[in-house]
Amino acid sequence: MNFSVNDLLDSYFVATTTTAGTRIPAAMKIRKFEAWSPPYTPNASTFQTNSMVFQWATPQSGIIGGPSLAISDTALGSNDCAHIVTVPPKTSLAGNWLSCAATSSDIIASFSCPPGTVVDLHVTLHLAEGGAGEDTPQPVVRTVAGATAGTFYLSGLPTSAQTLIPVYHATL
Repeated sequence: MNFSVNDLLDSYFVATTTTAGTRIPAAMKIRKFEAWSPPYTPNASTFQTNSMVFQWATPQSGIIGGPSLAISDTALGSNDCAHIVTVPPKTSLAGNWLSCAATSSDIIASFSCPPGTVVDLHVTLHLAEGGAGEDTPQPVVRTVAGATAGTFYLSGLPTSAQTLIPVYHATL
């Protein structure tokens, strides 16, 4: 799975209708990416790996980036979890503040993992406060479905089945 600046900024939003929302952050800085895979479950009908691979975007893909280095781990036993930790290279797009003013569709990283992987993304947010320029709240680019207007949502990294996690609902 690849993810872009838009994918990260769209992860925190307030629903304005059941199918639309407004982003909470005007900008975001990634501090650390950490992930744990579920333990391997042997299955006679399918072979499931317990490996993960993460890679920050590189200059070779036409994006500002650090060295082309894949961070990976494979669990050594069937009861163990694979675990990776990485921080964005300072020379990469992901190593800088990501905002709506940037080319928001740029891919900043790719991640391959088994189903059920837990991801912990440490970020610092600059909240959209209104006004002109970059501080103007922006609409969510990602497809929103089944939201409740007025609810603050946290959504996961992009997948085929987007999960919306309600965090707070304001009643007026």
